[in-house]
Amino acid sequence: MNRWRSAIALTILVLFMLPAGPTWAHGDIESAHPAQGSKVTKPPREVSVHLAEPAAQGSTLEVTDGCKESVGGEAQIDGEMFTIPIEDGRPGRWNVKVRSISSVDGHLVKESFSFTVKGKKDCSPEESPDDDDSNSDDDDVELGDPQPPIENDETSFPVVPFALGTVVLIGLAIALRRSKS
Repeated sequence: MNRWRSAIALTILVLFMLPAGPTWAHGDIESAHPAQGSKVTKPPREVSVHLAEPAAQGSTLEVTDGCKESVGGEAQIDGEMFTIPIEDGRPGRWNVKVRSISSVDGHLVKESFSFTVKGKKDCSPEESPDDDDSNSDDDDVELGDPQPPIENDETSFPVVPFALGTVVLIGLAIALRRSKS
């Protein structure tokens, strides 16, 4: 009877540990402004990313405009918020790359996403910022289009709870087998 109590206690422990997996998300992106896959009418003054955990020094945030030119200033970290001022930029698909080092556990996460700045894409050197108001069907993303997934080079699979749960379940199986003998 004592083994059954131990087996039940272990099972309950495993069940309480399984929901803890998402809390191991490290420095993943929770939200961004402009949002992933969104369409804006003019270049933003800044791009901000809200992370699941505070970012440590050494983390980077890079933004490129529709012509693949770097348009970000010096990125600022304030807890879970990572912000970069934008120094103008041309229409088209903008890309944001985040390299976040968690200040909680040092875990490195690399993610990227994009959004679209409306206007005619012209990457010629003589283009002036005043020409950005015209439209091009090739570069516009409709609001109903599916959003591309955020690319994540690191895995956030909850290895520790999974491994612990596996060990506990194996122990439970051994305890049950011994109790039947």
